[in-house]
Amino acid sequence: MKRSTQFATVVLLAGVAQVSLASESLAQNIPWRFSSEIDPLTDKAGGSATAATKISIVDFSCVKGEPIGEFLVLVDLGDTDVYSKDELEVAWRTDNNAVRNEIWEANKVSVDSVGVGVLGQKAFDFALAVAGAQNRIVFRNPNGTLVYDAKGSTKAISQLLEFCGLKQ
Repeated sequence: MKRSTQFATVVLLAGVAQVSLASESLAQNIPWRFSSEIDPLTDKAGGSATAATKISIVDFSCVKGEPIGEFLVLVDLGDTDVYSKDELEVAWRTDNNAVRNEIWEANKVSVDSVGVGVLGQKAFDFALAVAGAQNRIVFRNPNGTLVYDAKGSTKAISQLLEFCGLKQ
């Protein structure tokens, strides 16, 4: 599946919110949820594990039966989370673990889509770290910082990985 199609699937599954955001967003006690649906065009089943507020979203998604190389994460800080570059440095950590610095891609699927995302092993590793977190997930890109509550992430991400046939 092409990267643009994968990003479009995330936007469809997640319903990305488009609202202004200050430089740091605290999203404590935002529930994580698993959802799935069938794409009416391709008849493929897709799943998503999401934590979202009115101003931000963290969304992991996959298509049932696709390999880890197609596993996707999208982090969107809101409508100010737009980039002129294709690749950006992000940093994230869970609980009190070490900070991981990585290069992710700007999400440029459409005029309305913003944020950053990554496919494959980096996305899968991030999902496993979030699923294993006890307290919080901290994510930073050039436009700001998100702090998400980890409560419920284990269940939602485990359901997603099982649904798509990916091993933890």
